Amino acid sequence: MTDETASFAQFLIADGQQKCVQSYVDRGRAFQSASDEFLLENYLIEMKNWALTPPPWEPLTKLDDIGAECELRHLDLSVIGKEINQYLDIIYAVMEKKGPILDANSGHLDRRLAEYEEMKARKN
Repeated sequence: MTDETASFAQFLIADGQQKCVQSYVDRGRAFQSASDEFLLENYLIEMKNWALTPPPWEPLTKLDDIGAECELRHLDLSVIGKEINQYLDIIYAVMEKKGPILDANSGHLDRRLAEYEEMKARKN
């Protein structure tokens, strides 16, 4: 994976996390009473399902909601970091591919890439 792809992916994740947390809180925090162990286990299950599903990717409501609850609790995801990184490597590899595999998401990714480039330009 190129540094540029990783940087773009991190931008998408960080931006998405902020929006997901707000949405999750607005909808009433469905996983508020779940145990930390449940959240970590199910986060990995949902991450694996996402990584192994070919594009176009569907909205990730359950993964987003579990991730939002983890973030609100400041859970240490490094305890499952190795597994998360394995799934992220799969996702990054798909993002780097050119051609028809991303056609269904290309307009969205193009818009997000433009946002990312604007953000980088403002920083410089």
